[in-house]
Amino acid sequence: MPDIFECYLSLPDEIYLHSSERPNELNKNAKGHGSRIEITEDGIFVLEDGFWRKGYPHRLHVLAANQVKRLIIDVFRLIRKAPILVLLLFPFRKILWNMFLDFGEMTFYVYYFKSQYYLKSGRILGQAITDVFHDERAGRIATYIWEYDDRYRYNFQIAFGLLDRQRFENNPKKEIRRVIDELIKRDFQDFVVKKWLAIKWATYLLPMKSVIKCISSIDWESMRMDDQDLHFARQIKEFNYEK
Repeated sequence: MPDIFECYLSLPDEIYLHSSERPNELNKNAKGHGSRIEITEDGIFVLEDGFWRKGYPHRLHVLAANQVKRLIIDVFRLIRKAPILVLLLFPFRKILWNMFLDFGEMTFYVYYFKSQYYLKSGRILGQAITDVFHDERAGRIATYIWEYDDRYRYNFQIAFGLLDRQRFENNPKKEIRRVIDELIKRDFQDFVVKKWLAIKWATYLLPMKSVIKCISSIDWESMRMDDQDLHFARQIKEFNYEK
C-alpha cells in the first residue's frame, strides 16, 4: 500500500480533465506539511520541509491508484501460482485487456488531470505505452499510477537507472530479470519481494514483445531519480534507494 497523504492545497478546476464531475472532497484543503504548490511544465510539485515532492498526493487519488495496482499485482500472483491459466485464457486476452482498461478508466475518471499537468516522466511513460499498445486508455492509466504511487515510482526509477542499454539490446528478457533481482536485493519486505518474484515469473510465461518495445523506446535518463526524489525515498526504510 502506498503512503497516503492528505491534500496540502486544493487545485484549480482547470487542472482536471472532467472538472464538472470532480468529488467535492477534492475542493477541500486539509492538514499537511506542504507550504506551497507549484504547477509547472514538468508537473505539479508540493514544497515540503524545503524539498519539492513530485505529484499531488490527495488521499482519494492515491486510494484509486491502489485499487488498480492491486488488480495488476494479483494477476501476476495468479499466473505464478497457476501458469496453466496463461494457455487457457490466451484466446480471450483482448477481451480481458479491454475489461482491465475499462475498469481503470472507470476508477480514475473523476481524478484524471489534463495530460500537461502530470509529471514529465509519467507523460513520457504514458506516451510510450500509448504508442506501443495503440490505446490511449493504457497510457492514461500508467501515467496516473506513476503520479500517485510514490513507492513504486521510486522503485521503477531505480530500475531505469540499473538498466544497461547494451545488455538490454542483446537479451532484453535477461536484462529485465537481472534488474528485478537487484530490486529484490534492495527490498526488505517479504510481501513486496513476492510481488517482484511474481513479475519475474511472468516474464517467462507472458509475451514480452510489446513491453520490450515500450521500454526500449523510452529515454531512460529522463526516468531516473533526482535529488528531490531521493530525499523522500530515503524516508522509506523498507527499501535501499541509494544509488
